[in-house]
Amino acid sequence: IGQRRGGGGWGSGVSADRCVCQDVSNGLEALPIPAYNGIDDELPPAFTYITKVEMHPGVREMVKAAAQSEDRLFVPGGKRPVRVEEFYSDGRLQKVLHVGLDETGARPEYQVITQGIKLRLELFKAGKEKGWGLRCRDPIRRGTFICELIGELIPEEEANKADRTDAYNFDMEHFELVAEQEVQDGGCTEEEARRCLAYTQQPPTIDAFRKGNIARFLNHSDDGNLDVQVTFTSEEHSTIFFRICFFSHEFIPAGTELTYDYRHDHQPSRRVPEWLRRAREGTKNGASATPPKPRAVQPRSRARNRWNKTSKYRYVSRVPYKSKSGGPVEKWAATISDPTCQRKVLYLRSYPSQEEAAHAADIALLLARVPNAHKKLNFRAKVYRDILQQEGLPEPTEPVG
Repeated sequence: IGQRRGGGGWGSGVSADRCVCQDVSNGLEALPIPAYNGIDDELPPAFTYITKVEMHPGVREMVKAAAQSEDRLFVPGGKRPVRVEEFYSDGRLQKVLHVGLDETGARPEYQVITQGIKLRLELFKAGKEKGWGLRCRDPIRRGTFICELIGELIPEEEANKADRTDAYNFDMEHFELVAEQEVQDGGCTEEEARRCLAYTQQPPTIDAFRKGNIARFLNHSDDGNLDVQVTFTSEEHSTIFFRICFFSHEFIPAGTELTYDYRHDHQPSRRVPEWLRRAREGTKNGASATPPKPRAVQPRSRARNRWNKTSKYRYVSRVPYKSKSGGPVEKWAATISDPTCQRKVLYLRSYPSQEEAAHAADIALLLARVPNAHKKLNFRAKVYRDILQQEGLPEPTEPVG
């Protein structure tokens, strides 16, 4: 109590706030979660820290019956939850899927949710009006698992009682929203939607006010840096009972507050939250949806990463070029010179933009069968495999160049 943190920088303290609690989780998490307050003398609110959802007697029979139903994982539109092996890369989520991820029976390295929190999270006083917030002591890569929401699983009628507050409630209505939208868009009939358990039953609510975990302190933002991914495990396995997990959807610098877009009860004018809209748009046509907007690689260090100073992408550099009129024109060249390739440099002509050049370099890496090419790309390898399948192109057997 009363200690101050060290200087800033990666891996060190991100501020000089006063430490008011050494571990909010009381030793229940693998890593301690300290609390800092640089604004006033307020301590974190009192609550019982738990690491597993506790069921209210009023929902046990409903959850048990749902788990035994043949339609327990039915999602309108003929879709089913996707296996985690298909959408994890180096332990990070490639994109959010509104149909859900299924960890059941997966190899240990793919059970990211079951393994729990692996980041050095911190609770901090975000402001007198805003209250407490959550941040990470280290930078977070895109697609990294942050934490899951834990609390009491209660029925709707219990959540509406006067002695309970809805400030820490999260309705398990994800698949109800998905079913409603599918019917509205004509993706399925009303009869088909009724096969979804969440469409015909009143989903329960997670209340993290009295009992919960660190996720109860995540604040709202229209431009939140976290996405919500519903996940199924051997214990949580139906469309009315699943795990609510938070993943980073962008690179997050150390010390940045972690936020996400709250559900419709916080924004009545927008029933479907932004993270669910992004997930639906990304998977409406299946896993091989339109590739996302290219994102720059975050280099670990310039000494270890082949990263040209004139470009924000690997294998891309600016080249001198003059138009027919004699004026300078910005052009970008894509080249591959990897020692594991055991070939000469592959020059992939010039392109009008960095993104097009980086895209060409990625395609060449895949087609050239460079070992571990999926770890060397600017963008995601699975997107390009899907493009080849969509165009009906056979996978090449000869190297490019």
